[in-house]
Amino acid sequence: MLPDHLHDWYIDGIEVDGSNIRIKIHFEAERRVLVFAGASRCIVSNFLIQNVIYDISVFSSEDDPSRYDEAIARLNKSFPWPPKESKKIAEIRPSVGADITIELSTVSALR
Repeated sequence: MLPDHLHDWYIDGIEVDGSNIRIKIHFEAERRVLVFAGASRCIVSNFLIQNVIYDISVFSSEDDPSRYDEAIARLNKSFPWPPKESKKIAEIRPSVGADITIELSTVSALR
């Protein structure tokens, strides 16, 4: 589960470890690591020196079919070999910088 308010948090880095993607974030002195486990595909565009989160949403095909289809189309453009099972999508939209789409199984936040 993700914290509710990640608007204006800064992305410090992205780490890939097998099928886990860890995104390190901070806001003032508070730090977190977002863990996207079971990731099968990921697109990161516009990663800059400064990357500020506008919002993060995680959804399935049942939650928002049209948005899910749009995300899958973006992922298919980059890597057209989808997993056999249907997964969730995480979208991290920027105020500034990195725009991220991840296909994943579960998400959590570590302190």
